[in-house]
Formats: sequence, C-alpha cells, structure tokens
Amino acid sequence: MTANREGLRISIELNDLDDRPRAQSIIDCHLKKFAFREDFKAMDWTNTN
Repeated sequence: MTANREGLRISIELNDLDDRPRAQSIIDCHLKKFAFREDFKAMDWTNTN
C-alpha cells in the first residue's frame, strides 16, 4: 500500500483470480472503517494483470 497526493494504491497478489472480488471487498470494508469521516464508498479498482 502506498499513498500520495493523487490517492491510495493497493497491490494484492492472489493464487486464484476468482478470489479477487472477495479480496477487494475485504479491503473496501476495512477502509470504510478507517475513513468514516470521509464520503468513502469503495476503491476504484483497476486490474493490471
């Protein structure tokens, strides 16, 4: 995970690409807890594989 002025970048590696939606959901849920003062809904996920 890295952050800069443009935003937050999270890289994850999965053994099974079918696990991607679940992994993204878990990360989004955790970020919602920490960004409760922001209007955070979910990350804008981009797949780079």
